[in-house]
Order: sequence, then structure tokens, then C-alpha cells
Amino acid sequence: MALIYHESMAQPVITNLFAPNDVEFDEGLLFSIAINGGSSAVDGLEYFFDADPGIGGGFPVNFTSNLPNLGITVNADISSLLPGSHILGVRALNSEGVFSVPVTTDFNLLPPTTTPNITAIEFFIGQDPGYGLGTQVINADPDVFFSWTALALAQGTSPGVYDVGYRARDENGFYSATFTSTIVIEADPAPRPNLVSYEYFFDVDPGYGNGTQVDITADSDFDGDLIIPLSEFDPGYGIFEFYIRFKDADGQYGTTYNHTFTHDQEFGPADVDFNGDMAVNTGDLMALLSGFGCTGSACVGDVNDDGAVNTLDLTILLQFFGLSY
Repeated sequence: MALIYHESMAQPVITNLFAPNDVEFDEGLLFSIAINGGSSAVDGLEYFFDADPGIGGGFPVNFTSNLPNLGITVNADISSLLPGSHILGVRALNSEGVFSVPVTTDFNLLPPTTTPNITAIEFFIGQDPGYGLGTQVINADPDVFFSWTALALAQGTSPGVYDVGYRARDENGFYSATFTSTIVIEADPAPRPNLVSYEYFFDVDPGYGNGTQVDITADSDFDGDLIIPLSEFDPGYGIFEFYIRFKDADGQYGTTYNHTFTHDQEFGPADVDFNGDMAVNTGDLMALLSGFGCTGSACVGDVNDDGAVNTLDLTILLQFFGLSY
């Protein structure tokens, strides 16, 4: 079978294609093109991005020029593109319905100059299903999304280690980069036995079960105030350690907790009224000063009973100086 060639069927030729290197998303892409239609008039063109969809599969730009040579500027639709490097491809169409060979050029699509609002976040487990095909969370608050996602996955998901991917989508339909993290879902713990008692002690651990025992109403948790009398301990004055631990219905003790506290002496005017005149005055001050530096149990002025008359005793007296009782 012979191929009969007609001059009128000659392909149009794109003699020039220009597009800026950097394209602002907010401004769109304007490209200029010069076309030689050969023996036929230039009757349109189509453009595409990145991968050639084949003849007739691009974005059509239709016009009737009746001119064999034409220069035109086209405002291309870039709304479906993500920021980054792209390829613009163009082929011309003549009045005979014949397309030219495609001509391409590179350009870089810059991100929007204004920060768009986040309208959705999607996540997936394991294999990435593709943009828009994950589990969608509409109008998600990014500040609480990740804790919410972990909680959602933990409910009804078998225990194990999972790789979770997530990405955000803005109001322009653009997706962020995809991030991944590992979430461990543990099996629900067995029910805990109720707490039935606690024991406490001071300073030295007497061993499990040998502290002061106090029974409580059986419950899985304890939340309340404890009043511990110091009279049975009779610690004297100073810094001490208080310890407490709880026992459950199975007889098992929990962690032993401790708290440091100070037991201070309490004094009043009567404690420094050495001359017994029902007032703290110069006579009491002189009595203390006369024994200042004395050590032993018979020293006058040893207010705090530490076996010495010193500045501690003087400080206590001065707190009540001038008071009567």
C-alpha cells in the first residue's frame, strides 16, 4: 500500500517556546509560543505538564487564525501542580487537524506567597495509598491531631508496632510532605486487684507488713487525704522521712513513696519569760545574756533545749520581746 503525501498535510512547527524559569503560584504561568503552520493555517494548540498524555490529551487552546504563522501568549492552568520543578510541553494544531511534534521547557513553580489554611489531614497505616486516599480528618487541629490519631488507632487495632504516615492538605488542594512515625499499641493490661490497705513508717524501713497498718475501702484507686499522728512516732524535732506503700487484695505491695518533712518546735512568750513577770522584757534578755555560751542541762536561757545558750535562743526571745501574756 503506497502512502500518498499531500503538501497540505505538512506538520506545523513550533519555532519558539518561552516560559519563565520561576513561576509564582499566585500569578499563574504565562508562556509565549511562535508557530509555523506550514501550508495550513494555525488553528490551535494543546499543552501538558510533566508526562505527555498523548495527542489530544492535553489542555486545549482553541482559536481560528487563518494565518500560517502565529505568535501567541497563553495563560496556563497550574492549579493542579504542586510547588517544585515541572516540565511544560506544547504541540500546535493546524487547520488540517495535524499536530506538531511537542516542544518542552522546564520551569520551577514557587509556593504560594500567602500561607493557606489547613483544611484536612489524612493518615494511613503501612503502605501509602496515594494522595487523598488515606483516612481523612476534615478541619483537623494540627496541635491535637497526632495525639488524636494515636488514640484513634489504639481503639480496635490489634497490639503491635505500626508505621503511620500523615500529611496535611491546604485550602488550595496542595498536600504537604508526607511524614511517618512509629506507634506501638500495647495489649490492655489485666484488671488490677483492689487496694485494701496501706502501711507507713518513718526514717527506717521495718520490712513489708511491719509498718503501721491502716485498712481502706477496697478500690482500684485511692485518692484522698491521710492524717498521720506524730504522737506515736515521737520523733522529737528536726528533719525526718515519711514512707508509705499500698497493699492490694492479692497481698502484693506497691512502690514505696517517701516525703521529707521538718518537725519544728513551737514557742510562746512563756518560754522566754525567765523572771516569771508575765512579760518578755529587758530582765529576760539580761538573764539569757548572762548565760550566753553556757552548755549543759542547767543553763538558764536554753530555750530550745539543745544543751547550749546561743544565738538560736536569742532569736526566739527577740520574737516575743515586749509581749505580755
